[in-house]
Amino acid sequence: MMIKYLVMDVDGTLTDGKIYMGVHGEMMKAFNIKDGCGIHDIAIPGGIIPVIITGRTSEIVKNAAESLEYSKYTRESRIKLNSLIALQMICLRLRISEMISTIFPV
Repeated sequence: MMIKYLVMDVDGTLTDGKIYMGVHGEMMKAFNIKDGCGIHDIAIPGGIIPVIITGRTSEIVKNAAESLEYSKYTRESRIKLNSLIALQMICLRLRISEMISTIFPV
């Protein structure tokens, strides 16, 4: 079986889990360039589609995904309990029936 999708969270997965706050309320996150290169240079060319499910609405995450050219696979889930539902919706949008049946067995 070949890996087709890389489903991940952002905070603590693609970042160190810290949110840096500036004096004017601006937020910053640190992304590891090695993660980005692995996804952009290895996973995507290898046919693996990255899927991001995050609980935060964030321009930072949107910008990072766009810079790595996989923003169209980003999905926000405001409540972490809804992450599986968000994943199911992504599967439906991308027409991935085998993944839906694995995550949500009948």
